[in-house]
Amino acid sequence: MTSKNMKKLLTVIYFICFSLLFSCKGGVDCDNAEVCVINNTGDVVHFCWGCSYYMDSLMPGEMKCNSVGEIHIDRTTNNSVIAYFTSDHGDYAIEVAECSKKFVLE
Repeated sequence: MTSKNMKKLLTVIYFICFSLLFSCKGGVDCDNAEVCVINNTGDVVHFCWGCSYYMDSLMPGEMKCNSVGEIHIDRTTNNSVIAYFTSDHGDYAIEVAECSKKFVLE
């Protein structure tokens, strides 16, 4: 095999290895994922998770979390969850696609 052909073969092998490496990036597999909201507003925020009336409050600088259940994401399945946060500072639909999602109110 000539030097030129060897370089071509090595280039193809490197390309295949890097392609496989980047296509196999890890997914997310959580039995009990959670979403956390951090109050960065300077005000007391009255809120609830997925309801229409406020059941709790969040002091400035405080963080509160809520379990959203199972999340399984890989190359063929995207099983993310939407958490609904209703507050006197706005209503938010927060997509949770990782084991622990943090959302900052500003």
